[in-house]
Amino acid sequence: MNKVICDQMLGSLAKWLRILGIDTYFAENTIDDTELLKIALDDERVLITRDKELFIRAQKQKIPSIQIWSTDLTTQLHTALATISIDRT
Repeated sequence: MNKVICDQMLGSLAKWLRILGIDTYFAENTIDDTELLKIALDDERVLITRDKELFIRAQKQKIPSIQIWSTDLTTQLHTALATISIDRT
């Protein structure tokens, strides 16, 4: 199962990913983008972000990442779950 890290813009998505049993780290407002990328890299987490520039930085650092375009939670969940796996046991 994948571990993920959600940026500050995706608090509701992070909550629902946790409910679904996905190991989800939610980046509080006190964490800057550089630290967020470091955590993703060190913990081998997939970065989920709505921030285009952060997504580009993650891609340059070869950090697996998902860019979320929608503000609709259902669409965000569909986008995230289309990429990450859920342990169904």
